[in-house]
Amino acid sequence: MRLPNSLCALLGLALLLASALPAEARRVYAGEEAQALKCAWIISATATALEQAEVISTRDMEVSIAVSARMLQLYVSGTERQKLAALEAVGDRRDIKTTLGEFQRESRACLRKFPV
Repeated sequence: MRLPNSLCALLGLALLLASALPAEARRVYAGEEAQALKCAWIISATATALEQAEVISTRDMEVSIAVSARMLQLYVSGTERQKLAALEAVGDRRDIKTTLGEFQRESRACLRKFPV
Protein backbone atom coordinates (compact mmCIF):
# COMPACT_ATOMS: atom_id res chain seq x y z
CA MET A 1 0.00 0.00 0.00
CA ARG A 2 1.54 3.28 -1.07
CA LEU A 3 1.45 6.23 1.30
CA PRO A 4 -1.38 8.58 0.31
CA ASN A 5 -0.13 11.98 -0.79
CA SER A 6 -1.70 13.73 2.19
CA LEU A 7 -0.13 11.25 4.63
CA CYS A 8 3.24 11.50 2.97
CA ALA A 9 3.11 15.30 3.02
CA LEU A 10 2.13 15.50 6.67
CA LEU A 11 4.70 12.94 7.77
CA GLY A 12 7.28 14.72 5.67
CA LEU A 13 6.48 17.98 7.40
CA ALA A 14 6.46 16.36 10.84
CA LEU A 15 9.80 14.65 10.19
CA LEU A 16 11.35 17.68 8.47
CA LEU A 17 12.18 15.83 5.28
CA ALA A 18 12.97 19.02 3.43
CA SER A 19 16.71 18.42 3.51
CA ALA A 20 18.57 18.30 0.23
CA LEU A 21 20.86 15.44 1.25
CA PRO A 22 21.42 12.65 -1.28
CA ALA A 23 19.35 9.50 -0.91
CA GLU A 24 20.71 7.12 1.71
CA ALA A 25 20.83 3.36 1.80
CA ARG A 26 17.72 1.63 3.08
CA ARG A 27 17.89 0.24 6.58
CA VAL A 28 16.48 -3.01 7.83
CA TYR A 29 14.68 -2.67 11.14
CA ALA A 30 14.01 -5.45 13.64
CA GLY A 31 12.69 -5.92 17.15
CA GLU A 32 11.16 -2.93 18.93
CA GLU A 33 12.04 -0.54 16.11
CA ALA A 34 10.11 -2.71 13.64
CA GLN A 35 7.20 -2.81 16.09
CA ALA A 36 7.27 0.99 16.40
CA LEU A 37 7.25 1.30 12.61
CA LYS A 38 4.23 -1.01 12.38
CA CYS A 39 2.43 0.95 15.11
CA ALA A 40 3.16 4.25 13.38
CA TRP A 41 1.84 2.80 10.12
CA ILE A 42 -1.39 1.38 11.48
CA ILE A 43 -2.22 4.60 13.33
CA SER A 44 -1.46 6.96 10.44
CA ALA A 45 -2.92 4.82 7.66
CA THR A 46 -6.11 4.12 9.61
CA ALA A 47 -6.57 7.81 10.37
CA THR A 48 -6.05 8.67 6.71
CA ALA A 49 -8.59 6.05 5.59
CA LEU A 50 -11.13 7.21 8.17
CA GLU A 51 -10.68 10.85 7.18
CA GLN A 52 -11.11 10.00 3.50
CA ALA A 53 -14.33 8.13 4.40
CA GLU A 54 -15.42 11.23 6.36
CA VAL A 55 -15.61 9.25 9.62
CA ILE A 56 -13.12 11.52 11.42
CA SER A 57 -12.17 15.14 10.86
CA THR A 58 -9.08 16.31 9.03
CA ARG A 59 -7.82 17.67 12.35
CA ASP A 60 -8.20 14.24 13.99
CA MET A 61 -6.26 12.70 11.11
CA GLU A 62 -3.50 15.31 11.51
CA VAL A 63 -3.25 14.58 15.24
CA SER A 64 -2.98 10.84 14.54
CA ILE A 65 -0.27 11.45 11.96
CA ALA A 66 1.59 13.67 14.43
CA VAL A 67 1.42 10.84 16.99
CA SER A 68 2.85 8.46 14.38
CA ALA A 69 5.62 10.90 13.49
CA ARG A 70 6.51 11.31 17.15
CA MET A 71 6.69 7.52 17.54
CA LEU A 72 9.16 7.44 14.68
CA GLN A 73 11.23 10.20 16.25
CA LEU A 74 11.34 8.60 19.69
CA TYR A 75 11.56 4.88 18.96
CA VAL A 76 13.11 4.40 15.50
CA SER A 77 16.73 5.15 14.71
CA GLY A 78 18.08 6.39 11.40
CA THR A 79 17.53 9.43 9.28
CA GLU A 80 14.11 10.80 8.48
CA ARG A 81 14.43 9.47 4.94
CA GLN A 82 15.27 5.99 6.20
CA LYS A 83 12.32 6.07 8.58
CA LEU A 84 9.90 7.18 5.88
CA ALA A 85 11.22 4.53 3.47
CA ALA A 86 10.79 1.88 6.18
CA LEU A 87 7.29 3.14 6.95
CA GLU A 88 6.41 2.86 3.28
CA ALA A 89 7.81 -0.68 3.20
CA VAL A 90 5.56 -1.60 6.14
CA GLY A 91 2.58 -0.24 4.19
CA ASP A 92 3.59 -2.09 1.04
CA ARG A 93 3.05 -5.39 2.89
CA ARG A 94 -0.51 -4.55 3.92
CA ASP A 95 -3.81 -3.65 2.34
CA ILE A 96 -6.24 -1.30 4.06
CA LYS A 97 -8.41 -4.15 5.38
CA THR A 98 -5.39 -5.74 7.08
CA THR A 99 -4.32 -2.37 8.44
CA LEU A 100 -7.76 -1.64 9.90
CA GLY A 101 -7.84 -5.05 11.57
CA GLU A 102 -4.40 -4.50 13.04
CA PHE A 103 -5.51 -1.10 14.29
CA GLN A 104 -8.52 -2.61 16.06
CA ARG A 105 -6.42 -5.35 17.69
CA GLU A 106 -3.16 -3.53 18.38
CA SER A 107 -3.54 0.27 18.60
CA ARG A 108 -4.01 0.41 22.38
CA ALA A 109 -0.99 -1.82 22.94
CA CYS A 110 0.99 0.36 20.53
CA LEU A 111 0.21 3.49 22.53
CA ARG A 112 1.13 1.76 25.80
CA LYS A 113 4.40 0.39 24.43
CA PHE A 114 5.37 3.56 22.53
CA PRO A 115 3.93 6.51 24.46
CA VAL A 116 4.32 9.94 22.91
